[in-house]
Amino acid sequence: MERRHRVIYFDLDCTLVDYEADACHAFGKARDHALGSYPHLGVELTDEVFRRARQATYIQYGDTSIPLRDWYRECMRIVLEPMGVFDIELADRMGQIYGLFRNTTLRVFEDAIEVVPKLARVYKLGLLSNGSSRVEKLQIAEFFTYKVYAREVGHEKPSPEIFYAAARVAGCKNGEMLYVGDGQHTDIIGARNAGIEIVWINRTREQLLAGIPRPDYEIHDLREIFSIVPV
Repeated sequence: MERRHRVIYFDLDCTLVDYEADACHAFGKARDHALGSYPHLGVELTDEVFRRARQATYIQYGDTSIPLRDWYRECMRIVLEPMGVFDIELADRMGQIYGLFRNTTLRVFEDAIEVVPKLARVYKLGLLSNGSSRVEKLQIAEFFTYKVYAREVGHEKPSPEIFYAAARVAGCKNGEMLYVGDGQHTDIIGARNAGIEIVWINRTREQLLAGIPRPDYEIHDLREIFSIVPV
């Protein structure tokens, strides 16, 4: 198999690491604080409510348009207000607690533990992430030469600008770069707009949403990438 790519960039959250479990753990700590003031909310403050609030916050602000503390506060405000709790100080404190515990239980997926070191023997690897998760303390950190975080470069996926920035950091042409990500909007559309080949890691076997272009490749486990790139 001919090797066409010099660099492989990965998304981080839900591609290499179990973001959902870590985020829900951090929300649990914030929820415990809220129940000290509003114990009657115990049944209502669910992980699903938190997920919907995260999505609503993303729709309103994207990932990087406001400072992270403000983003977390707005997310918690969206959690609380439908329950009749209009307490911005509580929302701010919950956001701070959430931020304190984010990344404390971040777990690398087993397939990533196996795949990343093998790819790193042949390719330069990079991270390209919108989120606040960080790879530096994870067991796979040593294998990544390039790290491009949206808040640091001033652009976020699906803007092609962050992909162009990643190519510049790696010193490669767009056609020499392969990108692996799980997001339909952020990753598939973003890579397509930048003219970069996309491997969609579809762990939960979702259907493509209306208006989302078909990715160049679709896999359900990172080990399947070896059918796409030679090692």
